[in-house]
Amino acid sequence: MDIFESPELLELYHTYTAHSESVAAHFNAAAAGAAAENPFVVVTGTDIAVFRGGGATPIVERIRTGTRGFKELAAVSHLGPAVAAVMAMKQFDPDGLWRADAERLIVRCESARRRSPRSSKTLGPKTVR
Repeated sequence: MDIFESPELLELYHTYTAHSESVAAHFNAAAAGAAAENPFVVVTGTDIAVFRGGGATPIVERIRTGTRGFKELAAVSHLGPAVAAVMAMKQFDPDGLWRADAERLIVRCESARRRSPRSSKTLGPKTVR
């Protein structure tokens, strides 16, 4: 069976998004030109690049392999989403793996807390219900 594609709808698609002369391509070029003087930060899985604007050479810093403390900062920044994920798992499947994951997070938090003297007195007792 042949698939029918409306030529008019394909032309509409191509007008907006499908090639270098599309509305989207023109918009991207105009937006980039309007913001060329503004600073811009790009973060990938391995780098942070700061484009200072005005055509200046970007500053690129390797992370994960080149920046000490990256994984430690990621551990802290990912803790909130990890807790939210565990709570969502509890709602999805009350008899599932959420409790084991919650307990594992608590054990790891306690271990990290013991190694950090400044924070060891600021966190309260654990409770998993």
